[in-house]
Amino acid sequence: MSEYDYRINREFLKDSLRKRTDFSRTDQNLGRPVPLVQKPFDPDAPRISLAGSDQWQEFVRDISLDQIIANRKSRRNYAQDPP
Repeated sequence: MSEYDYRINREFLKDSLRKRTDFSRTDQNLGRPVPLVQKPFDPDAPRISLAGSDQWQEFVRDISLDQIIANRKSRRNYAQDPP
């Protein structure tokens, strides 16, 4: 993460946001409607059927949840020394 990113993220965590924002002018306070939870879709769009359970089971190994958790690996890259 760059020094710029650190400064932006630190600024976000500070309590100065309430000093810069007029919360009386927010959409909620102005009585605007809440946005949709899900984007509308075109009902005429082509539908793609998902594979049935009999089709995908040949690719899924028979493994317990305990084994899955024990075998997991982190894919994250951590910096040794933050700037």
